[in-house]
Amino acid sequence: MLDLGVRLSEIARGIPENASLIDVGCDHGRLPVSLLLSGRIAHAVAADVNALPLEKARQLASDYRIGAERFDSVLSDGLSSVGNVSGKTIVIAGMGGLRISHILRNSQSRLPTVARLVLQPNTETMTVRRCLMDIGFTIVDETMCSERSKRYTIIVAEPRSDQTMCSDQELFLGPVLMKRRDELFEAHCTERLSFLVGLKAKLGDRFPAEREIQRQWLSNYLY
Repeated sequence: MLDLGVRLSEIARGIPENASLIDVGCDHGRLPVSLLLSGRIAHAVAADVNALPLEKARQLASDYRIGAERFDSVLSDGLSSVGNVSGKTIVIAGMGGLRISHILRNSQSRLPTVARLVLQPNTETMTVRRCLMDIGFTIVDETMCSERSKRYTIIVAEPRSDQTMCSDQELFLGPVLMKRRDELFEAHCTERLSFLVGLKAKLGDRFPAEREIQRQWLSNYLY
């Protein structure tokens, strides 16, 4: 069995049993291959904009004797060259939030029929949450994990006719994370607030207005 590590394992927990998976930006294919080996998912498509990661993903599937009827790969910029997405769970992980948002907006017309999005932006989580709201998705779960001294946020969203809207503070911090208030997230928020307080003291009147709003959101949440 493949060892996914903390980050990929947390992403895997957001993927439903027996899902048909599309892994966008698949890297070496460890996530889909591991889930196929465990029987967690029924089928997987690995997609990447670069040929080398796809070749490594195909080789990994071959090494574990996973046949073409269960695993496919496609050279694709985002979802542009991926076929049917209806009923599929789409993972987009390990990219910047602006890139993830760009992929989603470029395929917006195809997304209302997907089962679920599982996203792990390395940056700009607020941008990703706002994008999800703009394209008609509701955030149904969020988790935060730590691996090699770096924190990662995983966002799970589904298309909903009764979409739940978020405030700007919820988009910044995460609506589900705010409700759960787990220890790692609290520590994360405390560190961010401490950084902004220190920056404000250093910059004085030059402290950006956007940063001041973030400082207030964090302070109101924590205290």
